[in-house]
Amino acid sequence: MKVKCKIIVKKKRGGSQKKSWVWNWFISDEKESICQVEIVTGQYCGKRYKNGSSTGNLISHLNNKHQITEAMKKDNYVVRKFSI
Repeated sequence: MKVKCKIIVKKKRGGSQKKSWVWNWFISDEKESICQVEIVTGQYCGKRYKNGSSTGNLISHLNNKHQITEAMKKDNYVVRKFSI
């Protein structure tokens, strides 16, 4: 006699999976997302966005302020700001 077992897997509710490439460049807590692009060695951009902002806003920041696109890798990337 065979006994069938049914395994029930419950999906986690709440919170996003953060699949976007922008999360390579931002850290996030329950309140905000903070840009972690290294401007000079040891100093980071630090631009803050309230949670609930779309990743489009984060993508625009990376593109406009740091010239970073999805194709770029974070390894050894440093933005150098020149003062005039």
